[in-house]
Amino acid sequence: MEQIIELIRMVGIENIATVTNSVCLIMFVRAKTKSDDDKS
Repeated sequence: MEQIIELIRMVGIENIATVTNSVCLIMFVRAKTKSDDDKS
């Protein structure tokens, strides 16, 4: 757990937010693509 906190301090809060947003966006796009595939 302490390693994670150290990593966050090294990377920076702004970068953590950017990465989180990117992951959310990728998940959203994947889910959208999946539902589109189910329709066809």
